[in-house]
Amino acid sequence: MKTKLFVLALVVSSFGASAQSVGFDYPMSLVEGTLSNLPTGELEADWGVINLSASPIALKARRQIINEVSGSSNYFCWGVCYDAATTVSILAQTIAPGDTNHTFYAHYLPEGNAGVTTINYRFYVDGMTSDYAEQAVVFCVDADCTAGIAENANNASLKVLGVQPSHGLVSMQYAVTSRNASFELWNNQGQLVKRVGIKNNNGQIFLNADELANGAYVIRLLDGDQTISKHWMVQH
Repeated sequence: MKTKLFVLALVVSSFGASAQSVGFDYPMSLVEGTLSNLPTGELEADWGVINLSASPIALKARRQIINEVSGSSNYFCWGVCYDAATTVSILAQTIAPGDTNHTFYAHYLPEGNAGVTTINYRFYVDGMTSDYAEQAVVFCVDADCTAGIAENANNASLKVLGVQPSHGLVSMQYAVTSRNASFELWNNQGQLVKRVGIKNNNGQIFLNADELANGAYVIRLLDGDQTISKHWMVQH
């Protein structure tokens, strides 16, 4: 079951601590299934990996198991498919500026075992491990799927990454707790510039500051009865 996330100006990415060059196109956080209804015997997650920089980048993929159902197995493909014993891709995939690579697939095989497995997938610039984006995926088979999803302490959060004034691509890292959260961008005349609904509990919103007029903006994250506002300066 694939859940399409929102697109705001460009793309949505997961929350990599230093993600500057790497973004995701429609990342998946939850894949559900039942043992009686798995025609291929496995669950699959996939998304596009985007080069947000102005130069070609070579990316490697890393798989980290957070918790795993006993008796299950999993593997991933990044350009080529690797066996279950491989945690870091042997080959790096080179992506041109602004392009999206669609060769990533995460495969989970329950092998007849119900339960929740959580796996984190990180994509980092080869030789520069601090430049990355990552996404945790919960594979849920005949189980309470909320058991594998980390709670966010009932508090929303919003952080503008990078320096200000901003130009070019800028990311806003967020976390929400409700299913009807939204993101708003207001200019200094009190006019609503953008509004979009949020479907993932956490991630990053990417904006292109170069598409906006220079000046002061207010970014608002509305999450149930919580509202977080951040000031943002654009200068290009």
